[in-house]
Amino acid sequence: AWVLTSEVRHNLFLAVKEALHNVVKHARATEVRITLTLVNHSFAWEVQDNGCGFVRGKTSQSSPDRLASGNGMANMHRRLDEIGGHCELRSDPGAGVCVKFVVPVKATES
Repeated sequence: AWVLTSEVRHNLFLAVKEALHNVVKHARATEVRITLTLVNHSFAWEVQDNGCGFVRGKTSQSSPDRLASGNGMANMHRRLDEIGGHCELRSDPGAGVCVKFVVPVKATES
């Protein structure tokens, strides 16, 4: 059994919520895939879309409402750092976005 503290649950929830918000607001995706993968002493929560993608740090011409200076991605990274995890982001224009949240966990002793 893995016990997740309320801090871990809260930060992970808000990071995943931000990733989904970004899909709805910016991606123009027709499909979103959410995957949970369990590995030794950690799990990975992945949010992947088939939308327009982007180049980090640049405003997309096809999505003028997207702010290059937005805080969403920085907040996701910060939230995962606070709980000892990390956030990975992959994107290319026209190829969608994949955000992966990796969280270490400790098994409880029985």
